[in-house]
Amino acid sequence: MGTRATRPSGARTPSAVVPLVTSLFTSIFLHGGLLHLLGNMLFLWVFGTSVEDHLGHLPYIMCYLICGLGAGVTHILANWGSTIPSIGASGAISGATGAYIVLFPRSKILTLVPIVIFFFMVRLLAVLILGYWFLIQFLSGFLSLGEVDQTGVAWWAHIGGFLLGAFLAWGFLKLKLYLRLYIPSGTRRVGGYSSMTLLTVSCSTRSRRG
Repeated sequence: MGTRATRPSGARTPSAVVPLVTSLFTSIFLHGGLLHLLGNMLFLWVFGTSVEDHLGHLPYIMCYLICGLGAGVTHILANWGSTIPSIGASGAISGATGAYIVLFPRSKILTLVPIVIFFFMVRLLAVLILGYWFLIQFLSGFLSLGEVDQTGVAWWAHIGGFLLGAFLAWGFLKLKLYLRLYIPSGTRRVGGYSSMTLLTVSCSTRSRRG
C-alpha cells in the first residue's frame, strides 16, 4: 500500500478547484504497479469483505470513497507545497482496515510468519497486526514531516484513511445502538415484521472472520 504527494504551492482559483477535487477522486482507483495492485487487493480482500458484509453494500461504498478523499486531503495537508503527483488506492483501503479494527476487535487473521528460513501459519489478533501496521505508518509519517517533494510511500494518506475509517465505523455502531434503544420494536409493522426487526436484520453481521 503506497501513495505519492500532490499539491503545488500558491493560491487556488475557482477554476482550479474542480480539477483538484477530480484528481483526489480518480487517485482512489490508481495503483503504482502490479505489485502495488496485488498488495492493495490482498488487504481489501482480507479486511474489506467483512466490513462490507457488516455495513452493507451502499454504506461500505460511501465509507470507502469518503476515506479515500479524506486520505488524499490529509496527505495534501501533511505535504503542503509538494508538486509530486499522488497515486494509489491505499488511503481508501486503509480506511477499510480502520473500520475492521473497530467492527471486529477480537477477530484473528491467519498470518504467514517467517522464522529464520521457515514459515509458519499462525492466527494472530487483527488488533495486533493492524496496530503494528498503523504504528509503522505513524512513525514513518512523523519522521517525514518537513520533507518537501519526497517520493515513496504516502504515510499520511494511510494514517488519515485509517483514522477516518475507524471513526466512521465507530459512528455506525453508535447509530445502530441508538436505534435499538430508542426506536420502539412494536411500531410500523411491514409484512408482519416490525421496523426494528428489519433494521436489526439489515445491520447484523453476515460474516465474521476469526
